Amino acid sequence: MARIGYNIDTGILMNDNKMDWRLISYKWAREAEDLLVKRSGSQVKYQSGLGDIDFFHDLIEWKSNPNIVKRQGWEFNFVEIFYYRNGKYEDPEGQTFYKTTGYGIGIAGLLKLIQIHSPNQHIKFFVDHFDIQYQWSEIETSSISP
Repeated sequence: MARIGYNIDTGILMNDNKMDWRLISYKWAREAEDLLVKRSGSQVKYQSGLGDIDFFHDLIEWKSNPNIVKRQGWEFNFVEIFYYRNGKYEDPEGQTFYKTTGYGIGIAGLLKLIQIHSPNQHIKFFVDHFDIQYQWSEIETSSISP
């Protein structure tokens, strides 16, 4: 199997001697995947390199390619409390196409806010080692997707 992709991870980070806190962040990723084994009846042929993946065509332009599985997604984070996500998956050969949407809520950002305003150093242990999150997601498939 060959897989290639790229991502962007940007945002605003607050850094002081107590902690690092992502106030706002945005992550985006895209990848293409190809099974390097081609079968024709009883014949098996192996492809080399990236197989059928064309970096510009499949990852930059995001054009349809029946031999390539593609994934793309992004996430927006607000103060490590609220996360919103979107993504899509395309497998033309397997006739699988879907989009995902989701969100998450966590307490890591609230603990960091408490640490900033608290003289108690015991809260640092919880900030460094503890988080509770609720995650929700939904999938939307096309009419031809199994």
